[in-house]
Amino acid sequence: MVPAFRAFLKRHDKTMATEIMSLQDLLLLPPQRFEEYVTLLQALSLHTAPEHPDRAHLRTALDTLTRYRDFVQQLKQTTDGDSKMLETQKMIQSCPNLLEANRYLIRVEDVAQLSCSDKEISAALRIYEHVGELTLFLFNDALVLCNRTVSQVPFERRCRTTRCFLASVALHRLSVHGIADTRYIKNAFGLRGPRRQWVCAAETNEDKFTLLSALQSAINAAIGDK
Repeated sequence: MVPAFRAFLKRHDKTMATEIMSLQDLLLLPPQRFEEYVTLLQALSLHTAPEHPDRAHLRTALDTLTRYRDFVQQLKQTTDGDSKMLETQKMIQSCPNLLEANRYLIRVEDVAQLSCSDKEISAALRIYEHVGELTLFLFNDALVLCNRTVSQVPFERRCRTTRCFLASVALHRLSVHGIADTRYIKNAFGLRGPRRQWVCAAETNEDKFTLLSALQSAINAAIGDK
């Protein structure tokens, strides 16, 4: 940054003349006004007779500002989505790059991981062992599974949650199915990928229903895009 410009910013940054706003805050004002301008022009159009000579100019101005507004909103959504992806990636140790074109996060769910040692017996009699904790990150094109560990922070009354990357499955290659409640298992469901499968259990039946609905909807959408 040029020293003279840096000195100018220092003199005028967050002063009464700028209404205690920084340069970054001021640069955000014009895009925020697009919605006000669009609303104003829409109101003017409603009160302008069709035969008025300014009607065509109003329509042109409204169409132009609407395109600018939509462009800024789309740019903001993309930027917000990228920021959310980077925040998600920081949560996961040894995580591969999550930034992909048109990818967005749908849902995050903590679940228990279960294992059944004897799959030959009747489903109603199967006993499942709690073998770990998982966090599921559901994106519009993939499901990322992470091992989750919770540890006590020394000398503090709080816990630290650590998530380590376990697997990623493209949604068009993923299948899900619910597992009926028995006396030995509650709120369980299965996930099957090309190479591995997992049996998980949600905290409540409502959590299970909501998660399976989100998974199936995302899978259907992903298959439809192929």
